[in-house]
Amino acid sequence: MTYKIKVFGGWVLISLFVLFFLSCNSSESETYEDIDAATGLSVLDGIKSRGKLIAVTGNNSLDYFIYKGEPMGYQLEMAEAFANELGVKLEIIIESNPNEAIRLLEDGKADIIAMDLPITLQYNRRLDYAVPFTQTRLVLVQQKRPAALKTVSTNEVDTKLITTPLSLAGKTLYIPDDPFLSTRVESLMQEIGDTIYVVRMNERSSEELIGMVSTGEIEYTLAEERLAGINASIYSNLDISTPVSFQYHVTWAVKKDAKGILKRLNEWYVSYIASHDGTVLYGKYYKSSRISRISESRYYSGRNGIISDYDNLLRPLGRAIGWDWRMLASLIYQESAFKTNRTSYAGAFGIMQMMPATAEIYGIDSSSSPSQQIVAGVRYIQWLENQWKDIILDPDERLKFVLASYNVGLGHVLDARRLATKYGRNPNVWQDSVEFFLESKSSPEFYTDATVYYGYCMGDQPVKYVNEIIGRYSHYRKFYN
Repeated sequence: MTYKIKVFGGWVLISLFVLFFLSCNSSESETYEDIDAATGLSVLDGIKSRGKLIAVTGNNSLDYFIYKGEPMGYQLEMAEAFANELGVKLEIIIESNPNEAIRLLEDGKADIIAMDLPITLQYNRRLDYAVPFTQTRLVLVQQKRPAALKTVSTNEVDTKLITTPLSLAGKTLYIPDDPFLSTRVESLMQEIGDTIYVVRMNERSSEELIGMVSTGEIEYTLAEERLAGINASIYSNLDISTPVSFQYHVTWAVKKDAKGILKRLNEWYVSYIASHDGTVLYGKYYKSSRISRISESRYYSGRNGIISDYDNLLRPLGRAIGWDWRMLASLIYQESAFKTNRTSYAGAFGIMQMMPATAEIYGIDSSSSPSQQIVAGVRYIQWLENQWKDIILDPDERLKFVLASYNVGLGHVLDARRLATKYGRNPNVWQDSVEFFLESKSSPEFYTDATVYYGYCMGDQPVKYVNEIIGRYSHYRKFYN
């Protein structure tokens, strides 16, 4: 007996054992849930208590990367969707090695593994899998022949394209530190009855090794077929036509016996994958040629790319005002996505979206170069810093007040502080205090209050502005120095 769910442009068949699996999880979760000894909370309760889901994923062209200043990736966006379902924020940890990812679960440093993790008996002893919906296989990555290529192991000329795993006998494979790949190579040796020499490149990702095959630094590596396909469309001299495994299931995973979070994950996963949003998201990364174009761009983080053309300007400007340059970059992305010809409905213009009256103070207008506009914008940020430095002493806290002031104006933020004081909240704390009253300034009860000098404000906008800049900055810190 099977059920059909429309997904990925076709029909995925979900067999009765999957539904039985879900029902079993449901009943088990009511009677048993792994409890953290330090907190006394289950994994799911811990997530809700801290207001944050911590997910582990890889850094590659499909899972998680940054392009033109925007955090992207299939697993990133899936994890964001699940965090939204739980009503919490998302924190990402980059870790491509499955063993290390599982260790993060076991140590309580992560809640889920949000990557295409192979379903194996080896891993199953240490974690619990979500319902699988995707299959893939491993392929051999090699240079196309007949162009002569000297082998690393023998320094002899080899002009043959390997078209069967049997021809790997005596060859040298370079693989990342991945137990699944190591086990597969051991199985290949048993199957072909000969030796395959293995070099484990512990500091290299699968995507980096694919690039090394293209440049001729190494001869062969193994890679997951979809990731290999993205890279083969970039490196035209690569062949990925030789499979070296059967199809296998891949899915997300949680800590062993964490029944509550597993049940919630499975319920959401089944629904989301089959939804319009889930189908569109899959197509965006797995069926679009745009990802290949992104992966070869100088703005792609995975190949030592840049955030913007202004990175080298932002570094010294950030140091001059005591800001991390990546925070400046995140603010500019929020304002204009580094586009120089934008004008808002209110008249803000250019890469820093400064209002004409403010811009005039700093000696620029819409005809000024992007670099001149950035310098002027940073000078304005410095002025805002000076307004707040003797009021908000904690620099991390002060940052939020400065960001909000850049977006909505100093006066509205001062209004919110006065409201916080009136209602017994701390006026020097952003979260659940000043941000609350800034949002409340869209209500007559608050913007007509006698303590409010600057009237109505769409306060949800600056609150969102602050959160998104800080969130994006946390992504930038993972990829750029």
